[in-house]
Amino acid sequence: MIERLIENWLTNLSERKNLDIPFRLLLEAEGHRVNGHRTIHGPMELGKDVVSWYPCEQRYYFFQLKSGDVTQNDWLEMERQMLLMAEVPYVHPNYQPGDPYQSVWVCTGQLHETVRIGLGLKNDEARRQGKPTIEVWDRSTLVKKFRDAFFHLLFVDDPFAVDFLKRWSQALEYLADEEELRLFFHNYLFALARTTQSREVRRHLATYTLMLTQLSQRYESLGDIYSAIDCTILGVVQLHEFIATQQMKKSISRSSMQLTQELIGFFLQKLVDACSADLEVVENLIDSQGGMSEIWQLPLRVHSLAAKLGLSLLIKALHKQSYEVEQQLLCTIIERHPAFCHLVSECQMGSWWIAILALLQSGQEALASSCVRQTFVWFLQFHGKGQFGLPDPYQPYQLAMNHHMRVETDTRKLQNMNRHSYLLPLLLKLTCYLGLRDDLAAHWKLISQMQIHEYVPSTVAELLAYRPKSGKMTVYGFPVTGSWIALRQQYTERLTGEIGEYVEHYPEMLLLLALAYPWRAQWRGMGRYIISSTCHGV
Repeated sequence: MIERLIENWLTNLSERKNLDIPFRLLLEAEGHRVNGHRTIHGPMELGKDVVSWYPCEQRYYFFQLKSGDVTQNDWLEMERQMLLMAEVPYVHPNYQPGDPYQSVWVCTGQLHETVRIGLGLKNDEARRQGKPTIEVWDRSTLVKKFRDAFFHLLFVDDPFAVDFLKRWSQALEYLADEEELRLFFHNYLFALARTTQSREVRRHLATYTLMLTQLSQRYESLGDIYSAIDCTILGVVQLHEFIATQQMKKSISRSSMQLTQELIGFFLQKLVDACSADLEVVENLIDSQGGMSEIWQLPLRVHSLAAKLGLSLLIKALHKQSYEVEQQLLCTIIERHPAFCHLVSECQMGSWWIAILALLQSGQEALASSCVRQTFVWFLQFHGKGQFGLPDPYQPYQLAMNHHMRVETDTRKLQNMNRHSYLLPLLLKLTCYLGLRDDLAAHWKLISQMQIHEYVPSTVAELLAYRPKSGKMTVYGFPVTGSWIALRQQYTERLTGEIGEYVEHYPEMLLLLALAYPWRAQWRGMGRYIISSTCHGV
């Protein structure tokens, strides 16, 4: 996976200068001491872009860098540079003529057949004269070298290097880092919002993909695969936002979009394999050392794992791949942990929604119905006379305890959510789909008093934007009173127009969006992710 990401980045380097800093960092990671690098382009560089001392071999290395493939025309231009690199003495206080050296031609692509033959003949002649030959580090060699040194390098562009190092060094867990990550990803992506050069945009996206991989791998190295997946999901959603906002051609963004999707699958499969290898942990997610904090931590832990397994299942279903392992693990988690239905904040609505969709996709309608019933009853306990509702999904999960204990912090005021909900549309959609009319009728009086909050975007950019400049947050009363048929009819709506067409091409995005921005969970797109049902629903 990492090799493919690096190859994509190398392929999209628009200029040789973009390789300078990463290449020098690569040399240092391999044990070289970089003595100098060229600051100008012209005759004075004498064919030596980078010069290093390699203590392991007790010799100097002279590097000439080239971006892209090397054709016959390139060779005619570069042959003089090669000659200068190999034969003109290097002038430096620490270098004495006669010191051992090795010349290396570095290119981010491949050598054309005629170039390989020409350089081979030059090297044969150098051997006969007892002179050092010219090595070639082409794309395949660079991919291997960058892979081996992946966690010792910075691929991010200069202006964001410090911010990247802060995110890397201060990484704790996704929930604590979410806002800083979101801002960093956004600032990095939109730094090139006005660039129209396609090669530069490709390089920008390829570099972002590598940077996202490094940050996600950082969480995994800390033993937190959950945060690694959450970080990747957030990064992918923001990548799609940037691409949609810039109205970018598919040919420019295709490789980065495909690789980031594969990166999510890569981490999800790691999680599935880890769960399969240790079923006892899946069967009991309670932390015996957690104390009273388990009241808040267990529901989050259960939801996080269930949603990620559900996401893996749904993505595999979209690609017509087998998902039996995910199905068994998901059912085990939900059946063994009633906390799945005991939401303590509406910011859990996205993870709950994904897990329920996965149950329906895998034919587990009885378990899905049971979860919807239990969640409905639990949800309504927080609404009614004297209640305070559940925290809205915009509030960080860490503030759930403050909300329920009604203790304000210095930075955030509490909001009374009694009879107000973002989750309710999802519950009503599933209630109609599963034919749970009696369960709804039992609570009709309270439900009919609820105020529904729902974000209704009109464009893809509004759908994906974290803080959209436009778009409509609607607040409306319960849609109908006393009519089950009318309610079911209302919840037959589907995504149409620009958003519907977008989801047709990128169906995974609604799933990722529900986890990155829970309040954007789209019940209108539900039918795309589940198999035909025998329920008397919609």
